[in-house]
Amino acid sequence: MKKLVLLVSAVLASCSSEINSQVTEFDRVCNAFISLSKNIELTQLSAEDRYIFLQNEIRGLTPEGNARAAWDAVGSAVAEERYSLYKNVVDSIEGGDWSCEAMKQLSHTVKVVYSEEDLQKEKSPEPTTMKNAKF
Repeated sequence: MKKLVLLVSAVLASCSSEINSQVTEFDRVCNAFISLSKNIELTQLSAEDRYIFLQNEIRGLTPEGNARAAWDAVGSAVAEERYSLYKNVVDSIEGGDWSCEAMKQLSHTVKVVYSEEDLQKEKSPEPTTMKNAKF
């Protein structure tokens, strides 16, 4: 019986740890926006430079992780909808009511820019004509 209790405790602890790491990742994205909002010099950056600043702040996050993948995805959305989309992702994963006032205030002021490296990673299909298209 003791072994079963220990096993269940270990499983619950690992699940809790996984959830906490996701919260930490989402909070790191929020913290990047907080840093942007608190530094007067940073608030004067262009929309493109704000994006670069934020990407540098979250560069340590795993690209496949929920927080980074969600930000990368909503970064291309209509500017005014970015925060609500990101919040919906976080809430659905955490099952809670996440919020980040700095992100809410600034996410629409960021303009996504792609580096040459980003463009090289993308695998676009070769152009084709309708005549050669395979449906």
